[in-house]
Amino acid sequence: MSRKVLYILSKDPIQFSDALLPKDPPPDNDISVILIQEGVSLKKVPGTHIYALSDDAVSRNVVPSFPTISYRDMLEMIFDADAVVAL
Repeated sequence: MSRKVLYILSKDPIQFSDALLPKDPPPDNDISVILIQEGVSLKKVPGTHIYALSDDAVSRNVVPSFPTISYRDMLEMIFDADAVVAL
């Protein structure tokens, strides 16, 4: 059974171990990543579904490399996920 896992990154994921943010996640997991705060400026992030929080990008005057989402979208993704990991 597929598991939806949502990562919320506020900084560069290189600072975290592979145990927290696996480079090769299990194939039955649906991995999404939301970049917030300082994370919106990241250019390379492991994962397939990557989004940046639009308000944080605007407040930091950053043009993200990924599609942007609103706070409402982020809340929907949090409640829709089977697991949420905030790093």
